[in-house]
Amino acid sequence: MTEILIIAILLAAILLFAFSQRKNRGGSSPASVNPKKGGARSAASGWPGKQPPEALGVPLGHPARPAAERLEAAISPDFEERIRDRVTKAWPNLRRDEWNWTWFELKRYFLLCGIVKSVPMYSKNADRIWHEMLMFTREYEDWCKRYCGEMIHHSPHPPGFEPKPEERAWFDWLYGELFEYMPSSRNVWGAFYRTPLSAERIDRINRMNRSELRALWFNAAAGDRYPDDIGRTIDYLLNRLEMQLQGALRKEDPDDGNRRQTGSDGDLFTAGVLSGMFFHYSVVEPDRLEDHLREQRKEEEDKADRNGYGASDGGAGYAGGNGDWDRRDDDLHRSGHHGHDGRSDHDHGGGQESHGGHGGNDGGSSSGGSDGGGSSCGGGGCSS
Repeated sequence: MTEILIIAILLAAILLFAFSQRKNRGGSSPASVNPKKGGARSAASGWPGKQPPEALGVPLGHPARPAAERLEAAISPDFEERIRDRVTKAWPNLRRDEWNWTWFELKRYFLLCGIVKSVPMYSKNADRIWHEMLMFTREYEDWCKRYCGEMIHHSPHPPGFEPKPEERAWFDWLYGELFEYMPSSRNVWGAFYRTPLSAERIDRINRMNRSELRALWFNAAAGDRYPDDIGRTIDYLLNRLEMQLQGALRKEDPDDGNRRQTGSDGDLFTAGVLSGMFFHYSVVEPDRLEDHLREQRKEEEDKADRNGYGASDGGAGYAGGNGDWDRRDDDLHRSGHHGHDGRSDHDHGGGQESHGGHGGNDGGSSSGGSDGGGSSCGGGGCSS
């Protein structure tokens, strides 16, 4: 009888240990609760349990919102599911919540590609999805044309290529002007607002007129093709640049300036407050940029948490260790390796699921990538 009791105790101990180990690893289910009920968190994954917001989280009333809606509507559920199927076959341990939010952030990147001429890509994992999306050549081309009228090109950079830190600063400002900050923002793109806008860019904003800046930095052709959303967004961003520069030169409080521009009633203010402060201190006190933005960045994270988009247990970012891809993205703030430049080195002329020019001898990476620090691929904005 004593021997049976000892065996039962040992079996119970083994089962308890196995259960605790599985719980610590987060299990294999995508989320701990139904994400549709709101406020849910994905268990130990570092990703929000809620589904991503509609229209890529572009606020109601923002001029870019109709473009975001058109971008999402142009991707059929069948096309999205086939992309996800390719990705999950290549990375079978990928959680559904990580797919949802990385795909969401890639679409945010595509929205930027339709508005701005050149935007480096700072996420290896988002780029992996892009590579798989490109395999569906006809569907991809059709989607691009329905969104911005022309192809969003993807091309490799030479080995060892690294964009300038100032390019990341420009990316940060643009992103903050269009989108509300969410945990997926840092998880996918790395830390924001670490490098100030360059003195050269600020000087150009000060010296050049709107037509010159529009031609230099923005997709004027896409703006002319879609004047009611992409065109209005370009004008909105040019106005923001001018307003923020004048406010910084007059040493105005950056928070007050953003409220005057966007109104104190909600949506647009929330999409531009951090980027407005970032621009202000890039002009006024660039050496103390991080000190000035640290508290405001924490407020934005707390706001995301209150809205149910908080990441679980401390909010793991890509710098936080191994994840469900074969390698996590590092913090790529100072060393993004790919972007769109208006040119294509890929042949997109094949049939369904064909893709010419990927990898090869040009220094580009394949979908699997080469290292954990970012892809060596680049791409192009909406252009013919």
